[in-house]
Amino acid sequence: MDGNLASLRAYEREQDALEDQDEALRVAQQELSSDLFDGYFEGNSACVDWIDEVILDDEDTANNLLDKMRAQYLKPLAANMRTAYSIIIIDVCDSLAAQQKTHEDIEKERHECGL
Repeated sequence: MDGNLASLRAYEREQDALEDQDEALRVAQQELSSDLFDGYFEGNSACVDWIDEVILDDEDTANNLLDKMRAQYLKPLAANMRTAYSIIIIDVCDSLAAQQKTHEDIEKERHECGL
C-alpha cells in the first residue's frame, strides 16, 4: 500500500507541475498578446506589420474587420467603430500569441517585435 501511495503522490506532483507549466505558458501568451496590442496602437512598426499581414492574409479576418466597421459607420458614436476595430486587433493578437507554443517562441517574437 505504501508503494502505491508513494506512486500516486509522485504522479500527482508531476500532474501539478505540468499544470503549472501550462498556466505559465498561458500567462506568457496573454502578456505577449497584450504587448502586441499596445505595440500596434503605439505604432511599433514590427507589431503593425505582423498584425496587418495577418489581417490582409486571412480573408475571414479582413472581412470580419470590414463588416464590423461598416456596421458601426452609421451609428452616432465614433467610439463604436473604435471598439469594433479594437476587438479585431485583440483577436489577431490573441491568435498570434496562442501560436507560440513555448516560452522560447514567445521570447523570440518579443525580441523580433522589439517588445
